Amino acid sequence: MSPRTTSHHVVAEFPCRDGQGSAFLAMLLPALADTRAHEGCERIETYTDDTNPDLVILWQEWATREHQQAYIAWRATTGMSEAVAKFVDLDQVRVVHLNAQD
Repeated sequence: MSPRTTSHHVVAEFPCRDGQGSAFLAMLLPALADTRAHEGCERIETYTDDTNPDLVILWQEWATREHQQAYIAWRATTGMSEAVAKFVDLDQVRVVHLNAQD
């Protein structure tokens, strides 16, 4: 049996304002190239809720939680928060750091 991965997984939920999901995705998707190139990023996938296209979800896999935190600190310097705020009430963003249980 192969050893279990020790990657750090994060789910971020972005509830966009009514009708803004597709515009948010149009802004977000090109920026993910920088995310994927960031040190420690192993994978990031983008989803929408199949019953609510204004709910955008990012599934992230990082080498460590520290890598993800360094990425968030870097993103704070790039103006991404201001760009996201055009589509999403930042107080409504939900970020969940997952701990594997099996």
